Amino acid sequence: MLEFYHPNRVSVLRKNTIAQFMEMEAVRLRSQGYSFNYARELLMYISYFGDWLKANRIKLKNIDKTTVTRFLEEFKPPTISKESTKPISGRPHLRAATLSVLDYVKKQYPESMQKTPIQREVYSFYHFLIDDKNIAVRTAERYKQFLSLFLKYFFEGKKMSMMSLTPRMIRNYIEQVPSSLDERKRKDTCSMLKNYFQYLLLKGKNVSELHAGIPSFQSKHNAPPAELLTTEELNVFLNLIDRTTAIGKRTYASVLCQTDIGMRIGDVAAIMLDDIDWRNGRILVKNNKSGKPAWLPLPRRVGDAIVDYLRKGRPTTNNRHVFVPHSRARYFPKRASYLERAIYELWKKSDLDKQFSGTRIFRHYAARKMKEKQCPVKVISDILGHSSLQVTAIYAKVDILSLRTVSQEWPNEEVSYEN
Repeated sequence: MLEFYHPNRVSVLRKNTIAQFMEMEAVRLRSQGYSFNYARELLMYISYFGDWLKANRIKLKNIDKTTVTRFLEEFKPPTISKESTKPISGRPHLRAATLSVLDYVKKQYPESMQKTPIQREVYSFYHFLIDDKNIAVRTAERYKQFLSLFLKYFFEGKKMSMMSLTPRMIRNYIEQVPSSLDERKRKDTCSMLKNYFQYLLLKGKNVSELHAGIPSFQSKHNAPPAELLTTEELNVFLNLIDRTTAIGKRTYASVLCQTDIGMRIGDVAAIMLDDIDWRNGRILVKNNKSGKPAWLPLPRRVGDAIVDYLRKGRPTTNNRHVFVPHSRARYFPKRASYLERAIYELWKKSDLDKQFSGTRIFRHYAARKMKEKQCPVKVISDILGHSSLQVTAIYAKVDILSLRTVSQEWPNEEVSYEN
């Protein structure tokens, strides 16, 4: 594939230290619809990085983020004059090129990237979460970061031995975690430790007593959700979407997937073309968070919006995802940031961002509408992909406080139900 982008230099490029990665990157760039000029430039930057590695006698398995930072600070491509004072690290294409090499190195030499016992432990725990517990990638990434902080706190520069810890030490560590309004970091740290101790038990290490050091956070299941989106507010939001544009069509369809079906934004981004059964009017929801995919009815309004986007808005690409980025690089990122970004911009325009934040309120809206139609909580839980009815109760909660403001006294006169 290198000959496609650099026909006159292909023989030179194939002699580069990281020629194998250049070829792999060229295939990826071509298959995912990157523009020719961008891909050509990126591959040339990778070749510069390979020449620099050779000049500094750095082996592939020893490449890490420190190596990338050093390269960005030291190296200047031939197209940049020596008098230029603009830092190389500020050039996103050069950074993207070197980081792509780092990704390939991680895949080819996974163990070599974990140089310390702590790094190896975090790496092993991360794959336990992904492979064995089927936890969502975003959650696993967060737990990996928290475990790294936990292990460094107790064992950095020391021999790692969980037997040296006590429940009191665990509790003291959690108490020193920076607090926030919703205690998110502390709750996630506790959840991470529960999973980590389970991982250690499966490895035959007796850490049962350490569970006693993990505090429990009381969940306010009986409190109504703070963010309640009304139908009028949703209509205001939807009317702000410019459905004459390609991105507008994509945003409109993605929002309806959340409000009418109750999908998570991550599951919306994961919809594949083959996940929609048009003949039977249903859609496959991956439920990546719970790992339990399910076929759900496809509402007519959602189906029409998706068809409008596929026919008149979706760019030409080999990508099989329904919703794709519309930038010059039509790839599929690990996260749904490209969908969230468009929604957040609309929040600001609607002036509702002062009241609402995040995309979860669309699922709150969907759950409440199902509840108003007398849908059983168990059915709502299955549709939303919840593993607990208590979580569903939060989503489907009726705004009790608002109902109290409009409640009337029970009439004194007798009411007849006879016709």
